[in-house]
Amino acid sequence: MTTFRELKPLGRPAFEVTEEILEQAFKFRSEGFTVEQTAHNMGTCKATLCKYQAINTDLADALKMGKTFGIQPAINQLRKKVEEGDIAAIIYNLKCFGGDEFRPDKPVSNIEIHNNSDISDVELATKIEKALNGRIEKENKEEDS
Repeated sequence: MTTFRELKPLGRPAFEVTEEILEQAFKFRSEGFTVEQTAHNMGTCKATLCKYQAINTDLADALKMGKTFGIQPAINQLRKKVEEGDIAAIIYNLKCFGGDEFRPDKPVSNIEIHNNSDISDVELATKIEKALNGRIEKENKEEDS
C-alpha cells in the first residue's frame, strides 16, 4: 500500500538549471534586478541561486551577461558625453575607470586645480587632458624600465 508521503513528498522540488531558468536569469539581470531580486522572481532564494551559480557555468554566464547587457546603454551614453566634452561625465568616468589617482579618497597629484569657479570648461578639460597625458607618459616609462 502506498502512503500519503510517498505520493506527496515534503518540501519544494529541487532547483534545476534549465533553459527557461537561464533565460529568466538573463532577462531579470538585464532589466537591472539584483541577484536577490532575480532569485526571488525565479522562485528561489539568493543562497540557492549563488550556490548553483558557483557550480553551473551556464547560469553564471547568464547572470553576468544579463548584467552587462543591461548596463551597456548607460556606458555608451557616458562615452558619448565624455567625447562631447561634458565635464561631469569626464570626472565620473575618471573616478570609475581612471585608477587610484582619480579616486575621491586619493589626492590627485598631477592636476593643479584649486578653484574651478574662475576657469571655463574648456580650460578645465585642457588641464585634465594634460594630467592624463602626463600619467600615460609616466606609465609608459615604467613599462619600458
